[in-house]
Amino acid sequence: MPEESGLYCILCAGFIHYQSPRESWRTEFRAVRVTHGDGDEKKRLLTGVGGFIHRDFPFSAPSNPDQRYDDKEYRVSPLDEFVPFLSASNRIDIGYAFHDLCWRLLNALSYPDPVPIDRFYDICSSFHPRSQNWLPWGHTYGGLLKADRVYYPWEEARLAGMITGSVTKPKLSPYYYYKQDPWNIPELQQILAETKESPGRESCNEELRISCRPQQHADCFSVLPAELLGEIMTQLLVKDVASLRRASRSFASLPLTQYFWSSRFRPEMDRDFIFEATIADRESAVSAGRRDWRALYEKTGQSLLEGGALANRRRIWNCNRSLARLLSIEPLDKERLARADRYNNIVWKVVGARYPSNQYSRLYVQAARLPREISRIAVSLITLNGKQYVSGIRVSSRKEPGVDMGYIIPGSEIVLDLENENGTPVTLSGFITAVGPSGIHALRATTLEGVLSIWGGCPDSKPVTLRLCNKERISHLKCAFDGFKLVAISVPDPEVGSHERPPHLPLRTTAIWYPTVPPEDVYLHESTFAGKEVPQSEYHPLIHVMFGGPQGSYLKYLTRISVTVSGQTIVGIDFEYGAESAPVERLQAGRNAMGGDDSLRIPFTIDGPGGEILTGIQVNGDCWKNITSIKVATNRNRQFTFQPNAIPQLRFPPGPLVRKKMGKIEITPGTTIIGIYIMHVELYMRIPSTVTPVVSVPYAKFATAFPWDSFSGMIGLGPISKRLPENSHNGSHAKDKS
Repeated sequence: MPEESGLYCILCAGFIHYQSPRESWRTEFRAVRVTHGDGDEKKRLLTGVGGFIHRDFPFSAPSNPDQRYDDKEYRVSPLDEFVPFLSASNRIDIGYAFHDLCWRLLNALSYPDPVPIDRFYDICSSFHPRSQNWLPWGHTYGGLLKADRVYYPWEEARLAGMITGSVTKPKLSPYYYYKQDPWNIPELQQILAETKESPGRESCNEELRISCRPQQHADCFSVLPAELLGEIMTQLLVKDVASLRRASRSFASLPLTQYFWSSRFRPEMDRDFIFEATIADRESAVSAGRRDWRALYEKTGQSLLEGGALANRRRIWNCNRSLARLLSIEPLDKERLARADRYNNIVWKVVGARYPSNQYSRLYVQAARLPREISRIAVSLITLNGKQYVSGIRVSSRKEPGVDMGYIIPGSEIVLDLENENGTPVTLSGFITAVGPSGIHALRATTLEGVLSIWGGCPDSKPVTLRLCNKERISHLKCAFDGFKLVAISVPDPEVGSHERPPHLPLRTTAIWYPTVPPEDVYLHESTFAGKEVPQSEYHPLIHVMFGGPQGSYLKYLTRISVTVSGQTIVGIDFEYGAESAPVERLQAGRNAMGGDDSLRIPFTIDGPGGEILTGIQVNGDCWKNITSIKVATNRNRQFTFQPNAIPQLRFPPGPLVRKKMGKIEITPGTTIIGIYIMHVELYMRIPSTVTPVVSVPYAKFATAFPWDSFSGMIGLGPISKRLPENSHNGSHAKDKS
C-alpha cells in the first residue's frame, strides 16, 4: 500500500505498516475506538496491540488491551473489527489508531496518571478532518509535514503531506529520523550507564558560593539568598537561564551544580523526554542521587545534534505536550448536560465555529437560567499548540446560586467584573465574541448600563461579532462544547415574535467581522450584498479592507487595484500604493497571486495622487455566489471590468455556473468609497480536470464526491463608503455613476 493513501499514526504522523510484517515497530499499533452496539450501549475502549493484517482481511485489533495480534491463543473476532480514522471517513464510530510505542510515550508523558480513554476519544473527535491522513492538532508534527499557506492569522492550515528532507542539514531533518524506534534506544541506554556516577561530590559551599567582589552595579536580585536564586534557575529552560545570566551578575556568579542539571530532566524542562533518568525503578531509584546529570545533559545533547532515534522521541514528545495537558482536564458533568433539554422551547441566536452538521451530535450541550443579578463571570481558558480557547464559563451572583458551564479550570481563569464602582451589580445584556473556525477564543460581557467588561481570552487577530448583544437582560445561556473547548454559545433571541423585527437585520451587528466590527459612521450598502443570504449558522466571516485609510487619507496614494483569479472566479483583491511617502505598500482582501499555483492577476491602474477615486462598484457572481466579475468606475468617467473569462486561454461551458448579475449598488450620495468587504470562504475543493474544466465550488456541495484541496475564496463583495471632510481628497464624492 502506498504511504500517500494509507493509515498514519495520529501521535507521530508516521505510516502504520499494518500490511508489512517486516517494518518492526511501525507495524504494531493500538487504537481507541467504540464498542459495537447501538445508542448508549457503546463505550470507548483501548484495543490490544494489532499488527500484520492480510490485505484481504478487515482492519482489526484485539478488543482486550492485554492481548497482542501474535499471541498464540488469539483469534480475530468480528467484534475486533472497526473502521480506522481516515480523512475520507464520515463515520461517527471510527477508531483512532497509533503506533504502540507512540502510545507508550504518551503514557510516559502523562505519568504518573494513565491516559484516560474517554477523554482521549473525546479530544480526537473534536477535530473535524481538514487534510488527508492526519488530525489537525495545530502543528506539523515537529516539521515532518508540510502545511498549506494561510492568508489570515485565524485560518487553520491544511496539512499537505510529508517533507522531502533537507539538503543543507539532512541529519537534522525529521524526514531523516522519523522511522527510527523512539522507545528502545540503545545509544540512550549506553549514555545512562556511562553517567551513573558523578566524578566527584561537590561541596555545599561550592554549590551556593557567590563572588564576594564588590558589585558596583548590583541588580535587584542581589538581595535574594543564593538558595532562592538557585531554585529560580531550576524552574527555567536552559536558553532562559543563559539569558538571565547574561543580564544579571547575581545569577552569573552562581555555579551550575548537579542539582541544577538534574532539574533539566523534570517535567516541562529541557530533557523531560528522557524519562528513564527520573521515573523510579529498581535501578534508577538507587543511582539518581549519584548520577552525573551534567554529563547526561551534554551527551544527550550531542546525540540530538546527530539526529537519530532520540531526536525522533523528542519530536513525538513535543508534539503531544498539549494533548497531555488536555487529557488532565476533568470530563464534563453528565447531569448538567441532561438539563439542556428543558430549554428547547427557547429560540436561540448562536455564534459558533465551523462544525460539520453530521458531527454535531458529538458535542456536549449545556443550557441554564442565569441569575438576575450577576456579580462576575469567570472565563476558563485552555491552550492547544499556541492557540487559546474558552473552555468554560462560571457565572456568580451574590444572591442566587451560580452557574458553571463547560470545562472549569480554576488556575486558568479571567474574571469579568460586572459590578459598578459602588458594588451594585449591572445587568448582563450579551457578549461580544471572538470566534475562529474551531472554537470561541474570547468573550467580553456587555450590560444594559453600558459597562463593558475586559476580554476573557485573547481576541487579537480573530474575527469578532456583536450578534449576541441584546437590548434587554440575558435570562438564559446555552453552550456547546467538544472534547476540550467551547465551540458555540447562544443567547435567547428577543426579536423573534416581535412585530418590530426588520425584514433584514443589519450586518454590522449580526455578522462575524474581521479585523473589527465596522464603525457606525460608514455605509455598508448591504441590500445587494450576496453574502447576506448565507445562514448565520455557517462560519463565514466578513472581511473589510479600508483601502482609503483614516478619513480617506490613503486615497491620494492609491495607484493600482489588482484581482487574483482562480479558474473562473475572483478570489482576492489587492490595493497597491505606489506614490511617494505612502503610509502602506499594499492592502489585501482574500487570496493573492503569490505562489506557484494556477492563479492569475488582472491589474487596473488608478491615479490616486492626481485625485482619481472609485465612484462605483458592480459585482456579478455564479449560482453559488462566487464572484465572477467586478466592474469599477471612477470620477474620471473611466470604467474597467475584472473578468476572469476574458483571458483567451480559458473557456467555460454554459450551464449551472452561468453568471448571475447582482442588484445594482447605489452608493449613498455625498459619500466616498473608502473600503470593501467580502465574505470569506476558507475551505473549497476543486473538481478534478478529468471530470470537468477546473472550477471552484463550495466544499459542502461536493465534499463527498471528489478529493478536496485547500482553497481560500470569497462570496460577494460590498463597498464601504463614508462622508469625508470637504478637503480630505479634493472634495471628491460619489457620483451617480456605476
